[in-house]
This record gives sequence, C-alpha cells and structure tokens, in this order.
Amino acid sequence: MIGTFCCALRQMHRRDTNQDKTIAYLGDLKVSKQKQSTTVYYRLAEAMFKMIHEKTDTAIAMVMDGTRKTPDQYTGKLGLPQFHKLNRYVILRINTDTNYIDFPVISVDCDEGGSIYRSMCNENYLQFSTENIRSNINPVWIVSRDKNACGKLEDTEKVKRLFSDDGSELRSAHLSHFVFTNIQAAYELLAATLHTSKLNGFPYLFLCLTEQEYNQLLPVINSFKYEMATATLYSNQGYLNSGLHFSTAEI
Repeated sequence: MIGTFCCALRQMHRRDTNQDKTIAYLGDLKVSKQKQSTTVYYRLAEAMFKMIHEKTDTAIAMVMDGTRKTPDQYTGKLGLPQFHKLNRYVILRINTDTNYIDFPVISVDCDEGGSIYRSMCNENYLQFSTENIRSNINPVWIVSRDKNACGKLEDTEKVKRLFSDDGSELRSAHLSHFVFTNIQAAYELLAATLHTSKLNGFPYLFLCLTEQEYNQLLPVINSFKYEMATATLYSNQGYLNSGLHFSTAEI
C-alpha cells in the first residue's frame, strides 16, 4: 500500500438557503515516504473527486498545521478543483483536574440541545452525526441556564482509543457542538463540563475552537491547564463561511 484517502459525506445546513447540502469531509490523506515526491497525492485526489462528484460539488478538509502536504498544494491540477484556506482552528486538550465550582448549568435531551445549538449558530453548521455509535458514555447536552452557551459531551471509545508507548490508555472526553454568545456563560459551561468529564473518569477534555473564538476566550481559558495545537480548514468553495464549527471527535 502506497497511499490512502478517506471521505465522509455530511449534511451541512446553509443559512442563506435554509436547506441542507451534502458535502464531502476529506481526511487521512497519507502517502508512504518513498512515494511522497511522486504524483500519488494528485492521483488519490483525482480518484476521490471522481467518486464524489455525482453526490456533491463541495468538499472540506481539516488539516493539522505542520502537515507536509496540504490540499492547496495537490489541487488545481489534473482538472481538480482548487482548494483554498478558509480559517484556522485551535484544538485544546484541557486537564479536567480543576477546582470545582457549582456553576448554573443544566443537562437537556438531544432534541432540546440540538434546537438550542441551531438557534445559536449564526452561520452554516454541520448536522449531527453518529455520537451514539462512537461514544461509550451516553452523550449529554450541557446548557448554561441563560442559554448563552451549549455543547455536547461525548467520547470516541467505541470506535477509537489512544495508547501511549508504555501501553497506558490516553482517555479523553470531547466537547462537541460548542457555541456561545457570552464569554462568562462559555466559561461556566467549560468548567462544569470539565468536572463532569472528571467524574466519568476522563483526565482530559478535547475542544475545537475557531481562532477567533480562542482569542475571545483566552482570558478565561488561561485559568485551566491545557495543551494546544492548530489546524487549518480548506475548501474548494468560497461560499463556506469561516465560522463553521467542528468536533474534535471527528478530526
């Protein structure tokens, strides 16, 4: 095997048309070291677009910064649509061992949580995927009492588990569909979610923010212990907005 390329078809709700649109979420493009200077990248991309062109004309790819080959480098040739950078994202791995404060948050069912999330998204958003299939704990929506922040707590242990070199498991929860309109509400929600994650045996919580959101929340995020990495969103369509939210469970 000299290379792989993966794709998931997702539904994205477009605010401008108030309709869902099928898009291709591309990921895990890998080419063996001995073939990285060849045309394998282009051939894999060409084969992928031939597979999906009847289903959608829109594709996105979230790429960790530092990746050797990015989508803008292997598209725009061989008849492939050119990809461009849309936005940068910050991925946080937050230590859940924090001082517990009883902030006013509530848990709601999936229907209510989803409704609150959609109402708070001012731009396009990805429809919900398969949390119940991938999560070992029962996914739970957590909402601030003033409904100015919400998110879904889940994990990926049914489909993906990480281990360190010494064989110990790296357990982490994920806060998906996190959105906020008030920084204090966002802080209270994060603090409560960290505590809930700790009670469920997770020493860490993953969270993905747009770079703009990260800068907004930096004063309160600095009260937590965390590690961070950055990623960039690419797409072949300019109509996609830069505020699209992503879950670390799907990156």
